[in-house]
Amino acid sequence: MNVCFSINRATDIPLAQILYLKKPDNVNMKIVASVFSHTDEYYWKKSKSLQIWLHEEDINQLQEYFGEDFTPCYNVKEFRAQFKSCQIGIFSGREPFIFKNICSKIVCLDVVGDYFHRYLDFLSIADKPENIKIVMNSRLWLERHRFRSSYIDTIKKHEDKFYFCDPCKDYKTILDVKGKDEIKKNLGIPTDKPIAFVSLRRADPHLTMFESNESFYNAAIKGIEKLKDKGFYIISRRRKGVDDLKVRRVNSPVHTKYEEFSKLIDFEMDGWDGFPSKIWIGCYICDVMLITDMTGLSRREGTIFETPILLTDYDEHVYNKNLNDKFGWDAGMKDLHNKQLMTNVHEEARTFINYSKPGKDSKVFISKKTQYKERMNKYKKDWHQGNGSKEMWDNVILDNWE
Repeated sequence: MNVCFSINRATDIPLAQILYLKKPDNVNMKIVASVFSHTDEYYWKKSKSLQIWLHEEDINQLQEYFGEDFTPCYNVKEFRAQFKSCQIGIFSGREPFIFKNICSKIVCLDVVGDYFHRYLDFLSIADKPENIKIVMNSRLWLERHRFRSSYIDTIKKHEDKFYFCDPCKDYKTILDVKGKDEIKKNLGIPTDKPIAFVSLRRADPHLTMFESNESFYNAAIKGIEKLKDKGFYIISRRRKGVDDLKVRRVNSPVHTKYEEFSKLIDFEMDGWDGFPSKIWIGCYICDVMLITDMTGLSRREGTIFETPILLTDYDEHVYNKNLNDKFGWDAGMKDLHNKQLMTNVHEEARTFINYSKPGKDSKVFISKKTQYKERMNKYKKDWHQGNGSKEMWDNVILDNWE
């Protein structure tokens, strides 16, 4: 069986890595990266295009990890040739609704509903919808998606094309084998200090908690300083993709004022190299995650590892606007709020984390910590369903094609 996985964005890499690692012996799996721009071939009313997200450094690191099974493509002809030779194509981005007839069988990994309506548009006009599957991390993404009401008929007609499984759940099992202390020692990170993983990112307008770059910057600096004052070792991560640096976040204080942030940071975990990639390692070894603005890290990597989530002091009216707006936060983000899994009160946050004070914690403190863990565990079960990559291979990629 020949299978190709398409990588366009750096965020596709952990999915490709875990499926490649866990592939059955009878599967020949190739990893194909698209490093070119291309407009959609369907002429959608609201057009979409394929963009360049990967740096050459990313390409080199992918080559090192996947070896001969990795091919970077720098034009459409090269890209099509790779998928022409495979029986099943796996995509977690825009490719299925950009390229016509890209391959005979298509698996769309719409894990958190990023391209939900686009995949449904593609499914509704497909000549052979029986050769398309859509995978989401949880059934809740289908039931609560903001575009669900506009696609009820399409969903009812093609409900058997949806599968619910999160292969990235395997990362916890993989990292648990080494354990937090061994990983910290290998990285040169202290084992006797509480660790804060700081997501240093200014969110897009529909997700942000801030009125301006200035208010974001001031809150982020203050939030990190509070953690430093309380003895936390600071690990940080920035988004440094091509699109982030040249288009979407070119004026973000994360980049324009990074010199000020760097004074507070003990260890940087940028980039996607290694396995598991740094983003997963950082979220795994930390005691608390500080998100400087709303990010998908909070409801994906963070909740797989059941990491407590701390916020900076945000602009309340902006927070509430995007929380309540249909086109603001996604369903998973809203449920973090509803389940009270985020706080900007440091004293309250300490009751969430494993770093406590032996012999000095009151019954109330312990009770609050237990309640938080129960809410986090419920969130994890709700939003990260299935039995990992094995279920993905056995029940989705290799089975039930009509």
